[in-house]
Amino acid sequence: MMKPLSPKTLEKKYAELGLSEAKLRLLHTYFRCFSNLYGVISVREAWDVFKHYEGLSVHKKDFVAFSGVVQREAGLPYSVYELQEVFRDEESDIPQDRLIVNNDLVMTGYHRFIQIYATVERQEDKPHYLPEKSVFLSFVEDRFYLTPQGKDMASFVGNLRTGGTMRKHDKTPTGPLLDVYGKPVLGKRLSEFVFRTQMEAFEIEYFKDEHKKRKLEEEYTAVAADKLLKAQTDKPTFTLVEFHAGATSEKLALAYYLDGRVSALWGTHTHVPTADMQVFPKGTGYVTDLGMTGPIRSVLGIRPEQSVEFFLGGLPGRYRTAEGACKLQGAIFTLDSGTGLCVGVERIEVL
Repeated sequence: MMKPLSPKTLEKKYAELGLSEAKLRLLHTYFRCFSNLYGVISVREAWDVFKHYEGLSVHKKDFVAFSGVVQREAGLPYSVYELQEVFRDEESDIPQDRLIVNNDLVMTGYHRFIQIYATVERQEDKPHYLPEKSVFLSFVEDRFYLTPQGKDMASFVGNLRTGGTMRKHDKTPTGPLLDVYGKPVLGKRLSEFVFRTQMEAFEIEYFKDEHKKRKLEEEYTAVAADKLLKAQTDKPTFTLVEFHAGATSEKLALAYYLDGRVSALWGTHTHVPTADMQVFPKGTGYVTDLGMTGPIRSVLGIRPEQSVEFFLGGLPGRYRTAEGACKLQGAIFTLDSGTGLCVGVERIEVL
């Protein structure tokens, strides 16, 4: 992966393309859509998709040149790889062969590109899906997890119970499935334990160096929040955490766990503001729930009569937004740029 450029150098590189701000924004939008909809797509194929929707509003040479600059930009939800970076046996240095890849498909270690290989294999000899333009552009944000289908899938997967047997890809049993602490997980829900995947187990065994083995074991056992904090290559001035959870205890426990390591943590989910604004002992600002923004006379933004009807046994239907005056609720965290920590929290409500 090419080393990211500094913001100043990156700005200069974009300027050298000679494209207007509008065209640069358009290309940024399309590259996000490419990665979110297709997962993996070559610049050559991406150009055909772009041309399908936008015609020749951008010249092909500029489109390809843009891919060479955006691959040096950090912090994007996708990456642009040279073909030989992913496929070592390919010697192509043709810019159009670059791959636009959703970062969710990139892993770590020995098998870091295995999901890319699987995706490319599934796509082979198949045409790219070309929905209506408005639908395609909606993929500028990966919002599947917010849809009813995404929530149903997360619930379904989280409630699956394990049979307790680790198997190879051909379904041959290899022994009991153990969590990261070496305990059997027979009968447990997938949401109730953390286990090493076959790839993680392979990586641990692959390295002969005992220090490397222990380091990988520690990494794969770590709490997700620790992994995210550790993954920050450039230490930010402030680190903010939104925790979407129903239980108050979950939010408080995580805040104490991260106290002093993040600037502020706030909860969402219940839509009702809590009165526990505080700064924790080591400097993390906290509130259990920010509240909501929406109609004042409503049930979580929905018309009261519709919500009442539902709880009395009526048929479910599409939610209808309540009418009337609205309110905005939230909190203001005062942060110290020197320490990156919080010095005060204040609840706000605008009617």
